[in-house]
Amino acid sequence: MKIKTGYPSSYKILEANWKLVPELISNKNTALFVAIFLGVVMKELLGFIFPDIGFKIYKQLYFILLIIPTHELLHILFFPYNSETIIWVNLKKLFICVTSDREFSRTRLMISLLAPLIVLTLLPLIVCIWYESQILIYILLYNALASGGDILSLITLASNKGSRFIINGDKLYTQDQF
Repeated sequence: MKIKTGYPSSYKILEANWKLVPELISNKNTALFVAIFLGVVMKELLGFIFPDIGFKIYKQLYFILLIIPTHELLHILFFPYNSETIIWVNLKKLFICVTSDREFSRTRLMISLLAPLIVLTLLPLIVCIWYESQILIYILLYNALASGGDILSLITLASNKGSRFIINGDKLYTQDQF
């Protein structure tokens, strides 16, 4: 696996006749709103489940500096072997994502999208049921915020009949009919 920073080139996609999969939400501001909405819902749910914790969403913001790279690395763990992996960072838009030059099967892409949500949100939530930990709650809360785009991508993928996909930046492509 090679790791590079920058925006991925789309020449391979254009040469191989890949077709852009229509996005569920094409407006990035709307997608950001959905991600924040999911985070607020998660915060309220956690406040209901753990009323004694009394956390504030803005209190431990430094966790984001740890969670986002960990979140993206969990995606990379399920990328195709020997692929050129690009970590794309756009500081102006506060956006980070990972992409690969290899194609994914539907199953592999779904697992890659779900991995951070399971490891950094679901597992800490299960642990918190038996052992209340404010740190784990912040980790799962901030990861839930970071997973909004993954959830939208997962829904887009589930609504598509394609079996082979490639990710290029924040766009999803298929050679199959959709």
